[in-house]
Amino acid sequence: MSENNQPEKTFQINDLQVALWKNVINKTNGNGAFTKKTISIKRNYKDKNNDWKTSSYIPLQSIPALKELLTKVVQQEAVQEK
Repeated sequence: MSENNQPEKTFQINDLQVALWKNVINKTNGNGAFTKKTISIKRNYKDKNNDWKTSSYIPLQSIPALKELLTKVVQQEAVQEK
């Protein structure tokens, strides 16, 4: 992901989290680099032993919250482009 392995920005609603990553990619021909942004999506939950776990599986009932988080990512990027 990024050089220090930290997201550029993180958004969270309840147990869902979307992280925005900035990846600098060096061109193979040695002529500079370019930036590629990606997201990661995860859900935090407690298992039967009450230990915190992370999953990339998102329940269907969480789609409205996920949509809101993705909208925040898009808005963040629009502000940064100005």
